[in-house]
Amino acid sequence: MGFGTGNWGAGIRWWDAVFSSAREAESLFVARLDSGQLRKEKDWRKESHWQQAGKLYERVACTLVFDKRRNKRALELTPVGDSGAHAQTITQTNTRGRSGSSMEKEGKEKAKEGRRWPSYSSKKRSRTDSDDDEFIGPMPGPSNYKPDYEAIRAELEEQRFREKMAMAFEDDERLDSVEASFNSFAHVPMHWGGASQKKARIDYDHDEFLNLDPKTMDDEEYAEWIRMGMYRKTHAQEIAEKEQKKAERAAKRAQEKSIRAETERLEELAASERRFRKRTKENHKLEQLRSEYHHRWKLLLSTTPGQESEVDLGFNDIPWPILFVHRQKNSDCDVLSLDDFTRDAISTFLFTSLTPAEPLTDSGDGQSLSAQRLAERAGRKDKLRETLLRFHPDKFEGRLMSRVRPNEKDKVREALGVVVRVLNDLMGEG
Repeated sequence: MGFGTGNWGAGIRWWDAVFSSAREAESLFVARLDSGQLRKEKDWRKESHWQQAGKLYERVACTLVFDKRRNKRALELTPVGDSGAHAQTITQTNTRGRSGSSMEKEGKEKAKEGRRWPSYSSKKRSRTDSDDDEFIGPMPGPSNYKPDYEAIRAELEEQRFREKMAMAFEDDERLDSVEASFNSFAHVPMHWGGASQKKARIDYDHDEFLNLDPKTMDDEEYAEWIRMGMYRKTHAQEIAEKEQKKAERAAKRAQEKSIRAETERLEELAASERRFRKRTKENHKLEQLRSEYHHRWKLLLSTTPGQESEVDLGFNDIPWPILFVHRQKNSDCDVLSLDDFTRDAISTFLFTSLTPAEPLTDSGDGQSLSAQRLAERAGRKDKLRETLLRFHPDKFEGRLMSRVRPNEKDKVREALGVVVRVLNDLMGEG
């Protein structure tokens, strides 16, 4: 691309766009530079920029030269036009080591030369731009270059996140170091130590130090032993008062403990007596009910033949071997049903005794123990045999069924069958 006299303004605008793009790139990427590597990164980018800029300037008939007299780099621009070839030097100054007086001197020299071409930078740019501004950044792209702001933003956010994580790790390390410094004490006196000490703390309050042999102590224990001994000598009265109070508290605790034990013993004895009286009362009542049960059977079986027609028996008038029947004998309503004829109800009435049984003792040889068991089994079988004879269907039918009310005979027969089956099961168990 060549510049003639007619399109010199377009060339200036093109170069303005190039340097504006470079400054935008500088403002975007300068945040990514670390403070420790700032100077190194500046030098590298500056040199890389001028090397790549030289290749670009060759395409537009420009040559990158170094003016030794002025100590700066310059572009030798050779525009091509109708009037022939011209040489115009446009400078990009090296800002390091420049002062205001040197800049004014250079401006006067340029004015004396009376150049044909106008200055490369406009007045506005020359007023706002300073020679102290050093170009930092990569090679500017073409005129249609658009930076990827989303990628740059994502990279900056990632960098901020990593910085925050690094700060958090530093805080953790700082706290760990503080805790380690607090826990790094070489010596903590035993009387200051707590329960977390590996070595058990000696309880000097109970005069254990008097029974210790100083020859078996280490330095720390011996120092503590001496300290406690001196304290007891200098505070003898205080120690005596403390021991007296301690003895009084111990005596009071022992007395309270004995009182509690005696109270618990008396309460247990009273509860045992109450249970015994209750069992005795229940046993007496149960024996009365059983006696009444046998008495009612005797009355039924002792009725003379002339009186049988006069007696009318109902379902509840028959003495059944159930405890519930005899407790509700004075009730007028028919409270007994066939559901009450269960195995547990019959066996409880016949065999259960609420009085605690005497333990089976094995004195001498095992003959007494076996004799007791045989006696209990024989008494059990006698009760079952007697009850079977009373409620056997054939015997009951011949002796008492004729005296039962006609509307209740079926119910009585069904109850007889239930009682006989339960008695046979109990007899089979022995």
